[in-house]
Amino acid sequence: MTYKSPFQTKQQICDLSKRYLEADANNDITDKDCLAAGLSLLEGVDERRNLRIVVHWKLQAFVERFAWARDFPNDLIDDEISHALIPARRMIDPFDKRKIGHALRVLDSLPGVGIPVASAILMAMHPNCFTVIDRQAYRALSADFRDPISPTEYFEYLAFCREQANLFGVNLRKYDQALWQFGSEN
Repeated sequence: MTYKSPFQTKQQICDLSKRYLEADANNDITDKDCLAAGLSLLEGVDERRNLRIVVHWKLQAFVERFAWARDFPNDLIDDEISHALIPARRMIDPFDKRKIGHALRVLDSLPGVGIPVASAILMAMHPNCFTVIDRQAYRALSADFRDPISPTEYFEYLAFCREQANLFGVNLRKYDQALWQFGSEN
């Protein structure tokens, strides 16, 4: 997959990130809520509730329209949730493709979770290391979003985003927010 960054300057990224956060403040679940839930997941606190927050944050556009999104993770037993979070919680080296791939596959094994939602869970737990893959970001990058996304495609996307964030001197979360906002506005 070839990605083309729409950004010319760090200021453009910062402005878009700011607009993202301003619009996000009106959401039922905000970016801040998602990150707080991710930290709680990392610490193993109230996994069901915090996983619900992260997944509902990612799927906000679908929660009201689709029962499967609204009801997640009601049909899961606690052991399934705990088991799925272990590889993400143990992510010591966020550059180890084997471990990232394993975490993505285990999270993806939960009903209703695909690689985009799994990437949101990883980002919520490790916001400085992972980014969220989604349609808005792909629109911003002039790339075709093909569902389902493979772990390999996520690795390519993640490497691109890390490189661009580093190039512009912003953190990965800010770059992710700017991409989403740019895709949303265009």
